[in-house]
Amino acid sequence: MIARAFLSIGVRGLIVLAVPALGIEPAAAESFIGAVTEEIAGCPAIEIEPRTPLLVPQLVGFVPGEIVHASGTLEFGSEVCPPWNGGALIDATVRPAFQECGSLVYGPQGCTWFVPDGDETWYLLENLGRFAGGDHVRVEGGVDAEGIECFPVIGPVIRENTIESCPRSADLDGDGTVDFDDLLLLLAAWGFCSPFAPCDADLDQDGEVGFSDLLILLTA
Repeated sequence: MIARAFLSIGVRGLIVLAVPALGIEPAAAESFIGAVTEEIAGCPAIEIEPRTPLLVPQLVGFVPGEIVHASGTLEFGSEVCPPWNGGALIDATVRPAFQECGSLVYGPQGCTWFVPDGDETWYLLENLGRFAGGDHVRVEGGVDAEGIECFPVIGPVIRENTIESCPRSADLDGDGTVDFDDLLLLLAAWGFCSPFAPCDADLDQDGEVGFSDLLILLTA
């Protein structure tokens, strides 16, 4: 991982990733999310942290500022794009990045789908971790527009995703404030949640909308 590297000052004063000459090989199949930036030494690059670019030679068809997910073999040195001596992602697969919270639901063909908050698009995930239908999670990865993981249903898939629990917001209608409208939505959803549809009013994620969720909303 990047933690194996140290920061040094490279061309144009940018902070670059470099590896000490200790015979330590960077791990394969690294994944990064970053913004497409201007070319460095004539090579495409993304910025994974402020002033910390990473060369991605396979970065084609994306525009500066676009957030992408790139995975490949992490290498260091000037052979990739001289005179750059920082990090480069070789043989990379680059996809539009995905970073959202949403609900896991059971859907067609018995598959578990991810539905982002405020979005009606259903996604399949490569990695569900310890989570199941009814859980509210945050997912990060790269979007593949068409996947057959739930054959014969063809739908978008989030590849090489990470997944973790994501607290639900008491702003149920998404208007930026917690008010009477949100209270009405919570009361309308009162009772046990179905794992086959998002249950946004289950604020404490215990599988039902009840008094504990009401208290969370009233104190938000």
